[in-house]
Amino acid sequence: MEKQTLIQLTNEVYRVTLLFPKKEPLRYKIRAIAGDILEACLKGADEKNEAINSINILESFFEVAQEQHWVKQELILNIVQEYGILKQELEGVGKDKEDKTDSVPGFAFFSPNEQKQNTVVGSKKSNQERQGKILDLVKTRGKIQVWEVKQVMPGVSKRTLRRDFEHLFKQGLVQRVGEKNQTFYQPSI
Repeated sequence: MEKQTLIQLTNEVYRVTLLFPKKEPLRYKIRAIAGDILEACLKGADEKNEAINSINILESFFEVAQEQHWVKQELILNIVQEYGILKQELEGVGKDKEDKTDSVPGFAFFSPNEQKQNTVVGSKKSNQERQGKILDLVKTRGKIQVWEVKQVMPGVSKRTLRRDFEHLFKQGLVQRVGEKNQTFYQPSI
């Protein structure tokens, strides 16, 4: 697995664990292990067994978290699947990982399984999370229109998405290109 994909996967773990209860110890244990896995993989072949053991522990922790229903099951399953692919690569089994990850690499939030996402409107935290997801999608795709984001987040109205883009635009995080139905958003340089 490439360095950037590993970093994105670790970031995804951080995003998902943000949804865990604030003082939940599992939140911080999972993050620490994800960091250990990243470190072990970047060190190279000498740390392969350490990384495999850490992945096994991480999978067990996510199994516990899944039973608590703190987050959508798909989010956890996507992360566990990505770590499973990494573990297969480390064990020398998963040579065809490219075939298994045809969604946006390292971004489980935007996988096809997440099409049924329900967003709580009005909450400052949910607004920030939704805008973070939108920003990640803009950065991943390079440029995007509101209707494309609507396909990824069907539970969110176009009006809300436009307000989110306006907020990101005013913060200088995205650029607006075009007019009316030909309006695209792209990352600020």
